[in-house]
Amino acid sequence: LAEASLVRAVSERHALTGACLLMILTSNSGMAVASTAMLPSSFAMVCVTASAAASLRGKHRLACIACVFAVVFGWPFSGIAAIPFGLYAIYGIGFVATLSVVALFTAISVAISIACDSFMYSKSGELRLVSSVYNLLKYNVMRGKSDLYGVEDAVFYVKNLLLNFQLSAAFSIFAPVAVSFAMAVKAYLLREQAKKDPKANKGKVLAVIQKYRNDWRAMLVVSLPFPLVTAFFTTIPHKEERFLYMIYPCVALSASVTIGAFTESFIKISRHAFKSKVPSFVIALSVALALLGTMA
Repeated sequence: LAEASLVRAVSERHALTGACLLMILTSNSGMAVASTAMLPSSFAMVCVTASAAASLRGKHRLACIACVFAVVFGWPFSGIAAIPFGLYAIYGIGFVATLSVVALFTAISVAISIACDSFMYSKSGELRLVSSVYNLLKYNVMRGKSDLYGVEDAVFYVKNLLLNFQLSAAFSIFAPVAVSFAMAVKAYLLREQAKKDPKANKGKVLAVIQKYRNDWRAMLVVSLPFPLVTAFFTTIPHKEERFLYMIYPCVALSASVTIGAFTESFIKISRHAFKSKVPSFVIALSVALALLGTMA
């Protein structure tokens, strides 16, 4: 449901990108493994995905709540992935509103978590306060014991992403470049159109450009957990594939943004410069088939 919600939210912003996202999410091995694993990081992935979908729809309070659930009930380290959503919420609804929502639901969630942990881990006839979240952070962060279970080199996650996402992993790192290119093409073509039609409403043209930019920028923002989380865990000696589960949908979204932005730009340039008559759906279908050919 979280993935379906994200696909729909992206499609409302840009249909082609949403279609690419659907194909990547449903056809690669990484998502198949991460979405079916009974792991805290898999639950965190569901929450991060729901947060991304809510952020794209402007429901920043809901996005913050999903992030709180990911941290308290899922995996505390998913708080790193929550940073972009928190900053986006501050931009959308303000600092006070964001802080209020996060503080309220953190307090409620922590209370529930401690109550459950204390009940389950206390001896019969004895009640002691236990927090699994605190204990996890104490062991891995305060005592620095994470390397006890083995260490990996700096390219471990690069190999992992390439194995699970194939060509999509390569596409994902070019999302900012693709978006910049798409916005430049859009602005250029609208200016050319305005020159040919002196009576064109400049205010409407600027509004179209602004909406176009905002849509792409919003998708880039909710993709930010991908580079942020990857960079953080790369610096930690102990590495495991499951540590990146929570940002797998963000990897898929970044790749979809790259494909969608470049494909749309190619269509516009071919029609403007070469007067191409190739229907958009033919080009989109070609992109889809190329994507399928790279999936595992």
